[in-house]
Amino acid sequence: PHGKLWTYNLNYFEYLRQSDMEADQGLALMHAWIAKESTHADGWEPYPLSLRLVNWLQFLREHQATDKIEVEETLLASIRRQYAALSAKIEWHLGGNHLLENLLGLAICATFLGREQDLRRWVRLLKLAATDQYTAQGEHYERSIMYHCVLLFRWLDFCSWLPAMKVIGAEERKAFRQLVQRQVAWLQSMVTPAGQYPHFNDSTEGVAPSVATLLAYAKKLAILPLQPEAIGESRGEVNKTAYYHWQNSKADLWIDAAPIGPDHIPGHAHADNLTFVLHLKGAPLLVDTGISTYEKNARRTRERSTAAHNTVSINATNSSDVWGGFRVGKRARTRVLSKDEKSLVAEHTGYDHPHQRRFELTAQGLYLTDSIGPHRGVAYFHFHEDRSLELGEHRLRGDGFHVRWSAGIANLRDYKRSLGFNSLVTAKVLELSFTEHLEVWVAWE
Repeated sequence: PHGKLWTYNLNYFEYLRQSDMEADQGLALMHAWIAKESTHADGWEPYPLSLRLVNWLQFLREHQATDKIEVEETLLASIRRQYAALSAKIEWHLGGNHLLENLLGLAICATFLGREQDLRRWVRLLKLAATDQYTAQGEHYERSIMYHCVLLFRWLDFCSWLPAMKVIGAEERKAFRQLVQRQVAWLQSMVTPAGQYPHFNDSTEGVAPSVATLLAYAKKLAILPLQPEAIGESRGEVNKTAYYHWQNSKADLWIDAAPIGPDHIPGHAHADNLTFVLHLKGAPLLVDTGISTYEKNARRTRERSTAAHNTVSINATNSSDVWGGFRVGKRARTRVLSKDEKSLVAEHTGYDHPHQRRFELTAQGLYLTDSIGPHRGVAYFHFHEDRSLELGEHRLRGDGFHVRWSAGIANLRDYKRSLGFNSLVTAKVLELSFTEHLEVWVAWE
């Protein structure tokens, strides 16, 4: 009833990683899957295959060390079958996080099975894929912090197997560890001390491991974030990022001045150029609406639209042509025009006239200006569901803050924010209809 993603998750076997999972309980679940493996059509697709293999092997390794369990031939034979199936259908056509999960799963499984020649191949391909998909700063190029966290967890799994990968030389081991160190460093630059981050592009709660879990895992493996001076320069256009996280004593501001994603793999991208997320005193104030489904339906279309983000829609259209669940046609191009420690000006080309936005963060508030030329637009401000709001004349009052604007018509209405897949909550969105130019001041006490 919840769609294909639900059965995917059942086949991932992530629940084997729960701290209270006993050895006999986990083995029983694995054997139950094997007994009916021919009926698990979704489970034999390469992405769930990749995750399940790693979760099985992590579970077996952990409990072999503590509970002295034996890997029976039935279980070993199934692992070999799954490894062979995944080897034959690597997702070259998709690339992105799917390809990395495939290769990481294959490398770990080849290590478990003692397939040294195979391991050499997977390691070589992993190096190529990682060079393509990560910026020099350590950000994954699909520009979803949620997926960055999901992949970081798998890279940490990979690093936990590195000592057993005898065919990898010392320099290669060091290079892989530094890659993961950069991923940790970039993540830390994007989160609050409480581990909060914005749900730009495809992202929601309850999917990725928590930031605290990731940092604890990295620390256990002695993988510490590289300092900025050790990161180096970007390597070309695909490796440039433009997510900004600004902080002061009262606020956390995240700005998306980035391209929507790599041109060849925009499936997780939204029409959200120049959106932002704002937290006040550690609590969410203006939020991304998130995602609640991967089904190709009206809800998915809405959640990827410009109107579902804290940016401006011109003439009631999307800045990029998002369609078909995971497709993007014409893409808006963003460029940063100027930037200093407290202000940024950027524009994108998603409309006939560029949408230019200026951000300025001060100790007292956030100042925004939008310029859209001789067009009619709507600026959207999606509030967290816990915020009480009162709309007045050119003013919105809230708990500990207020919003003022220079012109236009204001409307405060309900919207649905995602708390996770198949989970929505009602919150309020402020819509400001304007022509040509708009100034907005979000001030706090």
